Amino acid sequence: MGFGRFLALLLPLLLCVFASPLFATDFLPAEQIAGDGLTRYSLSRLANNVLAFDSEGRLHAVYWSGPEGAYTNPTSPAYVYYRIWLPESGWSGQISIDDSFNGDGHIGGRHPSLAITDSDTVWVVWHDGRDTTPGNWLDNLEIYADFRPKGGAFSSSDIRLSNGTGNGYVPRVAADASGRIHATWYDFHFTQGSDTELNVSDIFLKSSDAEGLFNPAETMTDIQFTDYTQRGGAVYTTPSYTMPDLAVDPSGDRHLIWVVGTGDSSPLYYARIPAGSATATEAQIEPQVRAYFDPPHIAAAPNGDIWIAYADAAATSRVMLKRLRAGQTAFDTPIPISSDNAVNQYNPDVEVDADGIAHIVWIRRRSTSDRDILYATYDIATDTVGEPLVLSPEAGKWDRPSLALSDTGVAILFEKSVSLSVGQIWFVTDIAPKTTAVKTWEAYR
Repeated sequence: MGFGRFLALLLPLLLCVFASPLFATDFLPAEQIAGDGLTRYSLSRLANNVLAFDSEGRLHAVYWSGPEGAYTNPTSPAYVYYRIWLPESGWSGQISIDDSFNGDGHIGGRHPSLAITDSDTVWVVWHDGRDTTPGNWLDNLEIYADFRPKGGAFSSSDIRLSNGTGNGYVPRVAADASGRIHATWYDFHFTQGSDTELNVSDIFLKSSDAEGLFNPAETMTDIQFTDYTQRGGAVYTTPSYTMPDLAVDPSGDRHLIWVVGTGDSSPLYYARIPAGSATATEAQIEPQVRAYFDPPHIAAAPNGDIWIAYADAAATSRVMLKRLRAGQTAFDTPIPISSDNAVNQYNPDVEVDADGIAHIVWIRRRSTSDRDILYATYDIATDTVGEPLVLSPEAGKWDRPSLALSDTGVAILFEKSVSLSVGQIWFVTDIAPKTTAVKTWEAYR
């Protein structure tokens, strides 16, 4: 074979090996990674930050098991699970990491979130039923955490982050470049009573020091971020703040978003907390978005821009992106991502890569039992949305998609609801096992 023909064959192979797959559209087939036909496996209701890559390309993920609509208790326990994925070997076995027990047995945690520090320590937070009153099981849900050092294991004793007298729910966690861990959630500590009309939740925010140590002496007042008395205070009319999400930008500033109440739609609020500060001013940034059941997600781009993915509250909802440029105080005009306005599209997640490409995954719903998981990219420089790809393998009740980026590609988790008591976790990626140009060339011999 002549040298020219050799190069003609080799060049496409080299391009395949070394080209950035962040622009690729060739996903591997979706695979079910959890689900036994008997158990309900779920991602968090706010499915941002449930998977992330470490510095060596390992994917870490969390999810939970337990029936929807039932209190967590010893006869119906929940479990928080953790797993690792590598392109060459696939998924590790799932391990339960919530040491949630009382005298009656395992109680369990729900709705976990995950963050990875620059030193590859993995942090997981969740809300937990171990401190509830036996027989009630829903009077004192608290926020717990655990961590896994690089190459190590989770501990056998969890870290309690909240110390309240009411229920705390759906925590999110993020790490900054200094090693500090930040967790946010909504909590009924100051207002929970026997009359549900008295219950008004606020947003709480707790941060560690640079060693990852949380101050156990902090009270709920110390970590209260919003105050219901500042927005009315009347027990029957003051709205609850719920479903906070959190991102930390490269400078260490924390960015929070949240919605109001537990309805289908509400205003969207935002606050920026500068590094080293504990206070901020909240602002309403959208009058109506899909809210409690499909909450907005927030992400920090490598250049410091902040991106929010949400669905609007139109009769037929659309997926939207909202951008706050680094150093600015006002968001840009929202960017529509979904183009088919004949069907509801909602529950988006977003991450932005170093090349200025936003990666978005969301749900397209034709009916209750006929939904798709869609993925598309948005080129920020050219203001161009790529053609959406369908990632779900079949018609079904797909829900809660979440994505993570690495230098080599995209990883996405989503769930499938089979029934109130049975659910599955699915995974799809465009990251193939590594090969080499030499080995690929040998196939032509």
